[in-house]
Amino acid sequence: MIRTRGSVVIPIVTWAPDPPVHEITCMLGSPDGHELVTAGLDGNMVLWSMEAGKTFTPRWMVTGHRAAVRNLCSTGACNNDGDKFFFSHSESSELALWNWHNGKCLEFKLDTRYHHVNIKSHQPAFLDYHLLFCCGHYPHIVVIHAMSLSVLFNLASQSQPDWISSFVVFTHPNKRRESATLFFYV
Repeated sequence: MIRTRGSVVIPIVTWAPDPPVHEITCMLGSPDGHELVTAGLDGNMVLWSMEAGKTFTPRWMVTGHRAAVRNLCSTGACNNDGDKFFFSHSESSELALWNWHNGKCLEFKLDTRYHHVNIKSHQPAFLDYHLLFCCGHYPHIVVIHAMSLSVLFNLASQSQPDWISSFVVFTHPNKRRESATLFFYV
């Protein structure tokens, strides 16, 4: 990568006759099922398109993280052009919002306050945007706005302040207005 003055980083990617090594750490399918993103140990991601023969073809190699990408989530949002977005998180606490169509990074934040381990995307029925529920090496759940990547609030327990290692977010099928969250403690 070439670093210019300030905080602008210009990635330069060359593709040799052989494809690059891409050790996959996580993957995410697009909501329509026509695209796939795979994230790697080197911080790179590959966006794949499904062709008519039901085979995936690499379309973009996205560089943007300095460490392994550990979480990918759908944001569920679209802009006026119909573009869809997804979220990525790396081991070095980098949060990024990406365009499914062209691989462009729309938002990037470095948040060193939290070391996230598990991130889940959920859209409550009463909101028109997704929330990112995060747990990690801290004693609560951090809730982030999926498009602005800003922390909205924390869910904390006064009685069991141990950190949460895993959780599931779900909505009861008969109660569309109610969101329920189930936590598993370690």
